[in-house]
Amino acid sequence: PVELDRLSEMVLRWARGTNNSKENGFNDRNVRPLYSMFFHDPDMHQVISEFVAKLPQRISDLERLIKLKERHQVIAYCHKFKGSLGGYGFPEMADVIVEIENELKDLVSDILPNNIFSEELHKLKWFALRAQKAHSFESVTSSNI
Repeated sequence: PVELDRLSEMVLRWARGTNNSKENGFNDRNVRPLYSMFFHDPDMHQVISEFVAKLPQRISDLERLIKLKERHQVIAYCHKFKGSLGGYGFPEMADVIVEIENELKDLVSDILPNNIFSEELHKLKWFALRAQKAHSFESVTSSNI
C-alpha cells in the first residue's frame, strides 16, 4: 500500500532538488516529462520555465487553503490556478483543478471535510514534477527545437 501524503511529500522534495534520485527512488528513466503545449515556441521558453519553477509553491498554497477548510477561498484560488495552467499550456493539470472545482460545487457545506482532494493534490504534484523535468533550464537549452 502507498500512503499518498508520504508519496506526495517525497515527490515535492525530489522536485525541489532536496533529495537525490537514489534516495527517493526516482530517476530520469521513470519520470516522463510533461511539456507545455507551447514548448516549441522559443519566445515562451523563459516564461514557461519560470511558471513551472513556481508550481510546487502554488500547489502548496492550494493544499494550505484546503487544510484551512475554507470552500470559497479554495474555489477562488482554483479558478485563478486553472486559468494560469491553461494559459501556460498545461491542460492536463487544469483538468485536475476542474475535478476539484466540480467536487466543490457538489458539497453542501462551506467547510471542507478532512483529507479531501488528496488524490487530486497527488496528481498535481506528479504533473509538476514531470513539468519541471521538461522545462528545467538544462532541458530547454539543450533541446533540439
